[in-house]
Amino acid sequence: MKEPRGGRLDGVDVLRGLCVLQVMLHHIHLRFRLNDYPVEDALPGFLNQVMFWSGYYAVIMFFVIS
Repeated sequence: MKEPRGGRLDGVDVLRGLCVLQVMLHHIHLRFRLNDYPVEDALPGFLNQVMFWSGYYAVIMFFVIS
């Protein structure tokens, strides 16, 4: 098992990075929708919701794990 560097855990850093990625995807998707780009049909409905509309929950999770 790896020793934490400077008191940081690699797994928690990965979770933070995934949260940041989700927030960025959410903001990009909002920009596309506000500019009337047809992005709703790019992915199936469930995958679209998971990929682009979970940014709100990612912010909460980021602050909880931090």
